Amino acid sequence: MSKLIPQTPIQRLLHWVKERPNDIYFTQPIGSVSIEYSWTRVLDEVSRMANYLQQYPKGSRIAIVSLNCAHWVMVDLAIQMAGHISIPIYPTASKATIHKIIEHSEAKAVFLGKMFEPDLALGLLPAGLDVLAIYQPYQGQPYWDDLVKQYEPINQVAETQPNDLVSIVYTSGTTGDPKGVMISYRAVGAAMELIKSIIVINQQDRFVSYLPLAHVAERMAVGFGALYYGAHVSFIRSLDTFTEDVRKAAPTIFFGVPRIWTKIKMAIESKLGGPRVLSSLLRTPLLGGWLKRTLLKKLGFRHVRYALCAAAAVNKDVLNWFGLLGLKLNEAYGMTETCGLSHMTKLSDSKIGSVGEVINGCECMLSTEGEVLLRNPALMDGYYKRADLTAEVIDKQGWLHTGDLGEIDEEGYLYITGRVKDIFKTSKGKYIAPLPIEQRFQSALGIEHMNLMGNGFTQPFMVLSVFESDYAQAPKNLIPICEKILEKVNNTLETHEKISHVFISNEPWTIENGLLTPTLKMKRDAIEKFYQQQAERLMHSSNEYILLID
Repeated sequence: MSKLIPQTPIQRLLHWVKERPNDIYFTQPIGSVSIEYSWTRVLDEVSRMANYLQQYPKGSRIAIVSLNCAHWVMVDLAIQMAGHISIPIYPTASKATIHKIIEHSEAKAVFLGKMFEPDLALGLLPAGLDVLAIYQPYQGQPYWDDLVKQYEPINQVAETQPNDLVSIVYTSGTTGDPKGVMISYRAVGAAMELIKSIIVINQQDRFVSYLPLAHVAERMAVGFGALYYGAHVSFIRSLDTFTEDVRKAAPTIFFGVPRIWTKIKMAIESKLGGPRVLSSLLRTPLLGGWLKRTLLKKLGFRHVRYALCAAAAVNKDVLNWFGLLGLKLNEAYGMTETCGLSHMTKLSDSKIGSVGEVINGCECMLSTEGEVLLRNPALMDGYYKRADLTAEVIDKQGWLHTGDLGEIDEEGYLYITGRVKDIFKTSKGKYIAPLPIEQRFQSALGIEHMNLMGNGFTQPFMVLSVFESDYAQAPKNLIPICEKILEKVNNTLETHEKISHVFISNEPWTIENGLLTPTLKMKRDAIEKFYQQQAERLMHSSNEYILLID
């Protein structure tokens, strides 16, 4: 094999095969059994698949559509080893989105793997595209297990340069079409150095990979992070077996988005008599300590050293709750365009709600409008085929304009206060940032999905979905509670910010109906379009200010 440039993922794989050939890299549960992949086995299968992929011209774009599994990471490595560029696509993406990404990237082939509905999976892909099956066979398509038996290991690993592309990552996008973020080997290496400067990852560490590997945060933190520093990765069988699989994996580093942490909190509170009862129990001497240890053990978090939270804003109540449980959530902040990292809180930090100080080697400042600007060694090479959009977000001084609004305190800690594009203007000409108001309402109500809107209205109004809450069976029961909370929250707001109405919906907000992105962020434009006309009609036809909405 040829000599590689320092710090490429393939070089790290070769390093661990040399140092720890028989140690287990992946554990893949399938049904009632688990398949273990040693570093040697991973290299062997990856190099055989890379040999097969050499039939495509060097630098070909090759897509991956699959839920997380060991084969996802092995495919990614095989694509690199053959000198190609991976195009990760969310397995929950719509047929239209998959077609757009494959067409825009000019992908030569696609690896199709573990899916929620495997019988429908082939129908999501464009006709005439080479399809390669992983994790499970797909009728009539070349299958990983067969190909690695037919092909010998690659004779020579494709040579790569720092500015060569590893991947084009299409952002999920809360508005508009996805953009292809070009990530180079230089950027990946820089991102791994940034991770090393804030988190100690060692060969005894254990990850659980369940958040989409198509998202840059999971891919950098778990996909590449475990590879670079020799940690072990377990995968889950399904969402139904999530807690059982996490307990079995016993992670030492666990990464979750705010929605995951919120759902864990709500599930435990629901089982133990509600938030007030549980909070009281946790604060009880002796009993509280036993309960904390028991809950962490049942969740599979007993050995967790780092609990990370990123990808969206998290409510302070969630952070405080896990702190009371004895599990400090370390908030991290970054963009797909910076390989997902620029800020992170330390274990010793006590500033709840901050995403921490800028990581050594990165720079951060605020524009005159309060927008967060970043300079980062892991910066993207730009948007694929969109030099115009690249010029809009990266200025001549190299600052990335994130689109996030923020505040930096006197000690350099960053607080994210919303998105520039989320700000709307009422008919009175007043501007409103929805996120801080939503968080106040969430803190008081304990319901995750709510969206403040009101562009062109005299006052803002709130829509909340109770579909996944304790009020799903009887939304009317929430009306008197909302009345009290609305009064309480409005008393803290400026006149132009005061909420005129609250609409309670039992409609689920999901990826499938287009109201959430694949990373579980609200698609504000879609939610506004879904509810606005009906909300406006109800405002004019009713004297009530807390209303049920279909």
